[in-house]
Amino acid sequence: MVSLKSLHTFGLDVSARSILELREPEDFRRFLSLEEPKILLGSGSDVLFTGDFAGTVGLVRSQGLEITEDPKAWHVHAAAGENWHETVLRLEKQGIPGLENLALIPGTCGAAPVQNIGAYGCELADFCEYVEICGAGGGIRRIPRDSCGFGYRTSNFKTKWAGSLIITGIGLKLPRRWVPRLDYGPLRELKGRQDLTSRMILEEVVSVRRSKIPDPTVLGNAGSFFQNPCVPAALHGELLRRHPGMPAYPQKDGSFKLAAGWLIEHAGLSGRTLGGAQIYPRQALILVNTGSATPGDVVALAREVIHQVFDTFGVRLVPEVRILGADGEIPATDL
Repeated sequence: MVSLKSLHTFGLDVSARSILELREPEDFRRFLSLEEPKILLGSGSDVLFTGDFAGTVGLVRSQGLEITEDPKAWHVHAAAGENWHETVLRLEKQGIPGLENLALIPGTCGAAPVQNIGAYGCELADFCEYVEICGAGGGIRRIPRDSCGFGYRTSNFKTKWAGSLIITGIGLKLPRRWVPRLDYGPLRELKGRQDLTSRMILEEVVSVRRSKIPDPTVLGNAGSFFQNPCVPAALHGELLRRHPGMPAYPQKDGSFKLAAGWLIEHAGLSGRTLGGAQIYPRQALILVNTGSATPGDVVALAREVIHQVFDTFGVRLVPEVRILGADGEIPATDL
C-alpha cells in the first residue's frame, strides 16, 4: 500500500494499492485499460477519502499552456495537470483578463470542468470552448462546451462519464472586450471605480478567499465542502418570513440559491468539533482536519451538518467534494 496523505489536501492518513503518474497520452491509455478500481487525482483538493483505496490512483501531471488569438478573443489550451490558479495568474500577467473572479480556486485545470468550478458570479462554463479527453479506445478528442452537461458544480464528467474517460486538457475562450463581473459579494464595492482593472479584481478575490479559507498545509481541508442549495420560490418565501436576514440569490428558473455557510452557522454548528474534524469557525462552509482527524471523523461531522440543517430549515445540503470509498467514487447524496 502507498500513502496518499500528502496527495490530497485534507491530509488524512489513507493509502492506495498503487499510484500511476499520468503525463503522456500513453500513460492515460494505460490507466484506462486497468481492470481494477481506479480513480484520478489532480491536486487532491476536492476529495474526501472515507478510508483506504483498494485500487490504483492516477496522478494527472501533464503540463503545457498554448495561447492563440483572433480579432475577438484569446484561445487558451491548458494541459490537465496545470495548476488552475497559476494559469489564471499567468494569463493575467500576459494581459489576458477574464478569469480573475475564479482566482485562487484550488486544483488543476483538468479538474475544473468536472465540478464546473465557480465563484463570485462566474463559472468555468462561461469560458470553456471544449474539453479534451482520452476515451476508452485510447483516442484523444475534444468535446465542445455544449455537450459537456455543465450545471451548478456538476458536468457529464462528474456524472454519466465518470470513470470512463480522462480529461487531458481544456480549451478556454476569453473575449478581448473585457467586461468586469461585480454583482457578487464583496466585489460590489468595486463598482463605479473609474480606474478598475482586472488585476484589482483578482487581488480582491485572492484577499477575500485567503481571509475565509484556511491554508491546507496548516489545517487540512477541501475548500467549500457543501454546495449552495437551490430551493423553490415557495420554500424561499417561507424561510424568509422566518429568517428575514437570510441571504438568497434569484436564479433564472425561478428558484433561489441559498448560502450553505449561513445555514450551517444559523443551525448552531459553527466551530463544532467531532474527533479531529471541525467546522471552520471563520467559514462554516469548510470542514477542516485539525491534525488528527480520521476519515470517519469527517464523514460523521458532514452527516451531522446535513441532518441538523435539514431539521432546522428543511433544506438538504449536498457535498460539493468528491466522496471516495474503497472501490471508487460514492454518490455525494449517499454520504
